This record gives sequence, structure tokens and C-alpha cells, in this order.
Amino acid sequence: MGLLDDMMGKVNEVAAKVGLQPDQVQALSATLQSKLGDGTDQIAAIEQTAREHGVPVDTIQSILAHASSSQGIADGLGSLAKGLLNKN
Repeated sequence: MGLLDDMMGKVNEVAAKVGLQPDQVQALSATLQSKLGDGTDQIAAIEQTAREHGVPVDTIQSILAHASSSQGIADGLGSLAKGLLNKN
């Protein structure tokens, strides 16, 4: 499973918490996962994803934070979210 795959199962919960539609969260997650899979730096991947989807970087960081606090999310996602939120 990819880094954000587990989050896809909880997309409705995360979407409600950040004020987006589930399909928006799915699209953001897919883009972010693709960029990270291509070896893009984590911060650059978030910034590029935000720009491509027309959402603030904070929104993506919130998605990661909510996803990492949900039960059943991969440990790697939690580590990614902590690292990203601490670099601001």
C-alpha cells in the first residue's frame, strides 16, 4: 500500500473535518501520493499539490493531520504529517 492509501478508506471523515468534498480529498491525496512516489521533496509535493488544486497549503496539512490522528492510518503517514507540520 502507498503512503496515503489507508486515508482513502477514511476519506469521508477527513473531508468533513477539513470542509471539503470527499472527491476533493481523494484528488488531493492521489496527487500528493504521486508526487511523493516520484521522489519529490515532501514540502515541494505539498506546495505543488496545493497550487495544482487551488487550495491553501494549510488545507493539505490539515488533511494529513486529521488522517494521522485517525485510527488505522499507516505509521508512515503519521510520521510524514508530523514532519511537515513541524517545518512551518
